[in-house]
Amino acid sequence: MHVVRHGSGTPLLLLHGIGDNHRTWRPVAKRCASQGCEVHAVDLPGFGESPSQSDQSVRGLARAVAEQFDGGRMHVGGSSLGGAVALELGRMGFARSVLALSPVGFWEDAEVPRARAVLRAYKAFAAAGVPGIAVSSRSALVRQFGAAPMMLRGDRMTAEEMAASARSYVRSPGWAATLDEMLELRQGTGDLPVPTTVMWGRQDFLLPCDPQARRARSRLPGARHLELNQAGHLAMWDAPERIVAALVRMHA
Repeated sequence: MHVVRHGSGTPLLLLHGIGDNHRTWRPVAKRCASQGCEVHAVDLPGFGESPSQSDQSVRGLARAVAEQFDGGRMHVGGSSLGGAVALELGRMGFARSVLALSPVGFWEDAEVPRARAVLRAYKAFAAAGVPGIAVSSRSALVRQFGAAPMMLRGDRMTAEEMAASARSYVRSPGWAATLDEMLELRQGTGDLPVPTTVMWGRQDFLLPCDPQARRARSRLPGARHLELNQAGHLAMWDAPERIVAALVRMHA
């Protein structure tokens, strides 16, 4: 499994969403490292530079992460798919604490077709744009528009980051299998045995905040629940300071 490390200190593991890779944490990784964290940003199996595996379910990805780090306990932050993996690592006893940012699995059956359609459309849009994205993404307006389904401030990405993100999304060998497994996930009721924070962007287009946050509060009543104004699904780009504060708070 491909891992990028920053800094030294308290171990912090960062997990990305479907189709993404470790670079999605760029706005916060080095900031956390500067505040006493040894940051491990990974490419989950089937994404980025990590090969896929036979079990691309949330539980299978969580087991792979735990094996990668020899079962050592770490603070864990995850976004979207990575948020669900982080919650699973908390249940497994691997995580010392968990920050789940817009975690998947709090949807109801009727909402799943929409989520599938949004993700497939986003991938198709990325695939269509890949041939010319190196040039077109030089415009901040194009970057903001292109990333709009996932974040409000796509203009904060560099042109290189936008192009790399699109290529990653299109070429991820684990995308299809992970999508099918992920959409089958339903988060159950019962608090994790570790401190847990769940955060949602108020302007999340993929996982609309109100119903998702309501179910999360009901199913994880002992967790800390926060909502971020002016933030979309990938809130680390829209509200990096608040995400850093929440991550650093886990080991304070």
